[in-house]
Amino acid sequence: MFHQERHIDVLARINERHVLLVEDKTLTRYHDEQLTRYRNLVTEGKTLLCNVNTDEVFPMYFKTGNHSLRELEYA
Repeated sequence: MFHQERHIDVLARINERHVLLVEDKTLTRYHDEQLTRYRNLVTEGKTLLCNVNTDEVFPMYFKTGNHSLRELEYA
């Protein structure tokens, strides 16, 4: 079982330099500028990763689950 840090779905350091930040949506859609807020938390040193430069963070919005054609029209 994994614990989300600051509600970030996936936060991982890759090759000691790059940071992958993933927001996964299943039954909802992107809202409240989550990726921007999470990126700020990471670059301000408010996560366990500490000392992360802005150009090292790669945020990604990822939507999983079943999607109707109507829902895809509004994405």
